[in-house]
Amino acid sequence: MKELDLIDAFNYLRLCEGVILEGRLLEISLIGIENESDNEFAYLFWSEDVRGEFVDFEVVFKEGDNEFVVIDGPYMTLINSDGEEEELLLLRSWDTEHDRGTL
Repeated sequence: MKELDLIDAFNYLRLCEGVILEGRLLEISLIGIENESDNEFAYLFWSEDVRGEFVDFEVVFKEGDNEFVVIDGPYMTLINSDGEEEELLLLRSWDTEHDRGTL
């Protein structure tokens, strides 16, 4: 486990094809770092069937809540705008050309 500053964590997220949050495969939307605590630098969005109706969900991440980010193997923990921890499983594409013949 190690701690990254937000800029390094953001750059790491840019390498990801997607994330898994609570069993949902999602694409993380990265907005940008502006060095402002209220800046929403990333969010997750999905729709889900709740009792026969589709409901939209959004999880927002602000810079001020995530000055330092914990990463543990393939997991990154971010604080959402409600102050709750969200553990994301980071998914990166596998470059088969680069790894060919190394298995």
